[in-house]
Amino acid sequence: MDWIYWLQLIHTAVFFFASGCVLYVVYCGLAGRTNTFLWTSMAVASLVGAANFLNGFECPLTTLIYHLAGRRDIADIFLPDWFAQLIMPVSAVVFSFGVVLVARNHYRARAMADAPESEHLPKS
Repeated sequence: MDWIYWLQLIHTAVFFFASGCVLYVVYCGLAGRTNTFLWTSMAVASLVGAANFLNGFECPLTTLIYHLAGRRDIADIFLPDWFAQLIMPVSAVVFSFGVVLVARNHYRARAMADAPESEHLPKS
């Protein structure tokens, strides 16, 4: 086995980990949860996005695999090519949706905390 195979395997593992982080952000946004894992997941997804952005909208692992192979016509990840092409655009939209939900929940929680006690009581 060569380095390209191992990098493809690592790239696939990083993809599944980062995707799990993105989905966890959406879950927390929908469920109204806030915890350390949420903030860690948001940081991981943001760092992956920043790395891709700084590398010309291409994953640095993809660039490394293509560089080592000396060509760009090989797979950089163990996923179908049509799926791999959609990873960043779809992940960005899903992550943004999750961040909006988390921000909404955070805003609502702060508004509830700042509201007078009488506004928390049920109306008779």
